[in-house]
Amino acid sequence: MMTFVQISRTFGDCTAVYDVLLDREYTVRELINEILTRNEWGEIGVLQGAKRNLFDDPHCEYRYSELLSTLPDEYLNRTIGKISANGGWSCMNYLLTLK
Repeated sequence: MMTFVQISRTFGDCTAVYDVLLDREYTVRELINEILTRNEWGEIGVLQGAKRNLFDDPHCEYRYSELLSTLPDEYLNRTIGKISANGGWSCMNYLLTLK
């Protein structure tokens, strides 16, 4: 289960930035499965070093309960350390930092 903590103001397009808290330790695969149950669309990216752009590789795109692209297998069994998200309405983009 995920809990969203808003860490920015709500912008003019009704979006905001969030820290995402998890109820337990998740792998990337488990988190993707959880996200696919949320009736959202967006992108899921993995933070690499100093990279701050969600849309750089590696990332995947999802729409509601379907993955439109996938992350490389080497990431799917890794444990998540931290998650940030941004969006609003039904669009949510997630940026994962792995342990």
